[in-house]
This record gives sequence, C-alpha cells and structure tokens, in this order.
Amino acid sequence: MVFEEKKIKSEYIYRGHILNLRKDVVQAVNGEANREIVEHLPAVGMAALKRNGMFLMEHQFRYAIGEVNFEIPAGLMEEGEDPETSCVRELREETGYTPEKVRFMTKCYSSAGFTDETCWIFLCTGLHKGERDLDDDEAIDVLEFPIAEMEQKVLNGEVPDVKTQSAVLFTAALIRRGDLDDQLDEAVLKQFGR
Repeated sequence: MVFEEKKIKSEYIYRGHILNLRKDVVQAVNGEANREIVEHLPAVGMAALKRNGMFLMEHQFRYAIGEVNFEIPAGLMEEGEDPETSCVRELREETGYTPEKVRFMTKCYSSAGFTDETCWIFLCTGLHKGERDLDDDEAIDVLEFPIAEMEQKVLNGEVPDVKTQSAVLFTAALIRRGDLDDQLDEAVLKQFGR
C-alpha cells in the first residue's frame, strides 16, 4: 500500500525568479520527516521535426552542470500562458521556426524526489523558418540531425538530457506507429519501417 505523506508545516528558505526553496515537515510512514522542495516554474520542450526528417537540436552552455548541453529547444512558460502557446513562442524565439502543427506528446518531471518542475513536451511539424529572438543572456547554436540518428544517440547513451531523450523516443515511436505518415518524406518513413 502507498503511504501519502501530509504536510505538517512549511517554511521558505529562498524565493527566486524561477524557483523557490522550502523546507517542509511531513507526516511520513514512520513519524515526522523533513523534505526540502524546489518549486520551479513550468517549462516546455519541443521536438521540432522537419519534413525531411531533420530534428532540431541545440548546443547551449548550462552553468548548473558546467558544460555544453545537447538538448531540444525548451524554455520556461510565462505567467498565464498555456503550454501549447508557450511551445510555439519558445520554438520561434530560440530557433526562428514556427510550426503548422503542434501535438502534445507527454509531461515529465525532472526529479520528483525534490522538485515540482514539470516539462510539457510537444511535437512540432510543418516548420517555417523566420527570425530568432533570443534573450539577451542566451547563446544557443541550433543544429539539425536526422531523427533516426538522434534515436541511436539516445539509445547509445550519448544524450544525457532527459527531456531530450523523451522527445526523441516519443517522436521515433510515433513515426513507427504511422502517426506521422502525412508529415514526413517517404525516405524518412522507410528508415522506420513504414
């Protein structure tokens, strides 16, 4: 049987621009326990797939991990913005592309043991190139890889970013299932047994 912990008391240790840190005391299965929780703004991630099977990826230095991360376009939702609207806005800002079709694929938690950070992942197809509108503190290289190659990179352990792993594997599964037959070139479909 699953035991549901109940909050007894809570205090904020830090309040920031994109996250807050609080310390809760909860009723746990064997008495009281402390929980340190990071409240994080919600985010979106975009699996941006061109008709020719090219999958948009980004190289961006991530200070928290101290290295360049290889990941899908992603960003924080603005206050009052729904996930799909945020998806379209963030994709255009970071890559310059605007999608004709947006399809919700999944919602994921980055690390449910200590943070409520939620990321909605969308598939974006029918891409039209325009101008990027990066934030002043962003330096992002946009790259393109065949979706079949990206799937192999994920399966080979070459992509440590979990939202990217989810986006790539969901996209490949949708292609194999035939859900994207009308949105991809024949040569791409053949790579996935379609």
